[in-house]
Amino acid sequence: MTPHDLKRKLTAILSADVKGYSRLMGEDEESTVRTLNAYKEVIRSLVGQHRGRVVDSPGDNLLAEFASVVDAVQGAVEIQQVLRAKNALLPENRRMEFRIGINLGDVIEEGDAIYGDGVNIAARLEGLAEAGGICLSESAYQQIENKLPLRYRYVGEHKVKNIAKPVRVYRAQIEPDATPEKKAKLRRWRMAMTGVVIAVAVAAAGGTIWKFYLSPPPRREAASHEKIAESLPAKPPSPAPPSGHLITKQEITPPSPGKVSKPAVLPAPKAKAAEKPARSADNAPKEGEQRKNEGMTGRTEEALKEGERFKGELGKGTEEEANVTARSWFRKGYALKYREWNNEEAMKAFDKAIEIDPHFASAYAGRAAIYSEWRQYQQALSESEQAIKLAPTLAWGYNARGCAYIGLANYDKAMEDLNRALELNPNYAGAYCSRSWAYFMLKDYRRAVEDANKALEMDPEFSIAYFRRGRALAALNNLQDAMRDFDKAIDLDPKYSWSLVHRGYTLLRLGQTEQALEDFKKAARLGNTDAQNYLTRKGAQW
Repeated sequence: MTPHDLKRKLTAILSADVKGYSRLMGEDEESTVRTLNAYKEVIRSLVGQHRGRVVDSPGDNLLAEFASVVDAVQGAVEIQQVLRAKNALLPENRRMEFRIGINLGDVIEEGDAIYGDGVNIAARLEGLAEAGGICLSESAYQQIENKLPLRYRYVGEHKVKNIAKPVRVYRAQIEPDATPEKKAKLRRWRMAMTGVVIAVAVAAAGGTIWKFYLSPPPRREAASHEKIAESLPAKPPSPAPPSGHLITKQEITPPSPGKVSKPAVLPAPKAKAAEKPARSADNAPKEGEQRKNEGMTGRTEEALKEGERFKGELGKGTEEEANVTARSWFRKGYALKYREWNNEEAMKAFDKAIEIDPHFASAYAGRAAIYSEWRQYQQALSESEQAIKLAPTLAWGYNARGCAYIGLANYDKAMEDLNRALELNPNYAGAYCSRSWAYFMLKDYRRAVEDANKALEMDPEFSIAYFRRGRALAALNNLQDAMRDFDKAIDLDPKYSWSLVHRGYTLLRLGQTEQALEDFKKAARLGNTDAQNYLTRKGAQW
């Protein structure tokens, strides 16, 4: 084969291996091989879901390639999140943690194999990654710097084996930032430690001064240690964290329009408590009304109207913006998410709500829902757990955590949470819709249809429930009924691109290629990457 016969291409390369594989094999070979094979199947599946291809997988290594760096990084993040959830079920000494390196580079392609420095750099980056972590080359980082909701840390230039020039390396941050509560606890701990250090320093200085300058003559009785200590300043007490019982129903439930209250704060001093009488049980909203206001049916007209009222205010820097309350920002975010499908702006609004009121449980649930749609399931899990911690009877929190567990392929825990959400609110259409999704992932398509039916009984205009039922019916080869559901979902919500994509797939199965192509083009214009990739492969414009 001459150099002219070699086929080259630019591709995103993912290289993964197991940290501490030799130790695991030395302790228990059979168990290690079983876990390795199971984890490799998970990785293969996730690589395929992100439009990648596994090139080779010798021993504890795995090499994959992707046409897109975005797909490679999203796939790597999801791989680490799913494996972390699986490792949590194992004893600590039997956990199998993969390191992942990603590089965008030129490779030589020979059959199904790929070779070259592009592959070697990915392998070296993998060796620089932490257990359960991801390292990127600068060429890969430049492609995804502003395209994914992740943070990155530059860790310098590294001289790696068999590569002439040093490689600039970035680490992707998978874990979410600490919650406001954790940050507050850390601040209190630091304040307490500072107080201890100051007290010790003052005591030492006081002892020295007493000993050398102020101590009485030897013939008189020496002052006792207790007497010296009494003159020293006491360590100031650190503030106690806010208690769960301080969170009222008003704090987690958006009020009706025109009755927007101030964001929740810690209790005011007793002298000011009389200025605002506590809400009595007689005039409190009924439990069902509260859940409806929080989006428990999957649709919140009140939130949508409020979102319209504040439409366009984000980022203007007006005085009105500064006065918008936490609940108003929450409603803004809810409207942006479920009416406009604008997750980026919705996340900003939920962030603002939490910045104003760190105890706003529903805003954490909203962020969790967005992280799940971004396939950042570990972050979704963290946000939903914070929502549940703040409001243990918030059905939406359990629904959000259930969706995160579905993304992490932990279906047992997902079912527990979704069943709990339905115990808290038996009329919660959103939880039935989410459980339909869980059944679909478990390939129990008939139960998926049943739960979607229940969601639609409660909310006949719930577009996502039509979409879920359509997918389950298509899996059961009931294509005509699936088409009717996709049609209805698109009629109710033309901006939800996945309904268009799956109607397109169903049209292909029915042999209606031209109509399918139109659906893919519409979805592509809405930003759906699956539709865009399909059209690119077909050489079609959108």
